[in-house]
Amino acid sequence: MTTTIEQKAGILVRWALHRAERNLEADVAKQACFNWPSLSNVELEELLSVTKRRLEMKAAKHVIRCDLGQRLYIEKFDDTNAAKVFLDRLLGKDKLKWESSTVATAKKGELRVSCEELEDIIEFKPRKKTEYTLPKQTADQIEAFLHGHWKHLQESDKEAKANDDDADELNDTKRKKTASRAPRRSQDGNADVRTLAQLCEKIGIAPREARMAMREAKWEKPGASWEWPVAKAAQIEKQLRQLMKSTEKE
Repeated sequence: MTTTIEQKAGILVRWALHRAERNLEADVAKQACFNWPSLSNVELEELLSVTKRRLEMKAAKHVIRCDLGQRLYIEKFDDTNAAKVFLDRLLGKDKLKWESSTVATAKKGELRVSCEELEDIIEFKPRKKTEYTLPKQTADQIEAFLHGHWKHLQESDKEAKANDDDADELNDTKRKKTASRAPRRSQDGNADVRTLAQLCEKIGIAPREARMAMREAKWEKPGASWEWPVAKAAQIEKQLRQLMKSTEKE
């Protein structure tokens, strides 16, 4: 399985941003050579150019674009939990039909949602004690977008800002109360689990790249999400390393 220059750039951008969040240096050129040692000098130069451009353009962790008929709605988020709550509110009970890992439709194809990290957001599982409260102004914008009534909010700008500030304060309070969290549990609550994201971080690859490889290799998804009991984590990690190594050779 091969990836395009744009896909490789996306992987490097997410890697660099993840390193930046932890205040770690990110040598993009070195990482590019590590990930794809067979790249020619021309390909490497092009990849670094695209990656640099995308890093400069990256204004938020998640940029979600929503198209519904002639209507367009774009929201930006620096937090995956917030992006997940936004999408849950936008989609309601509608099921997604995937066009790719970054694009999906709902409402019988009328609503189109796209984001570079869309699959990561959809599969994200927020902890109950760190639930995010959607600001009222954003909730109103969602309703206006869905129903086509772009009316002025009844609240003044000052009141709307106050509501958003209250929501932010509530979210900060919830985060502080859960600073020390218990280990993650599986859906049945019987055993600790290791997620694909955790294994990928340990190996040094992007989760999306791993999912693409696993689907190509016909791996069976263990459940609603890519996660395994701790007892199987070492075995899965070994298999994943072998899979990604074989993928790089193709």
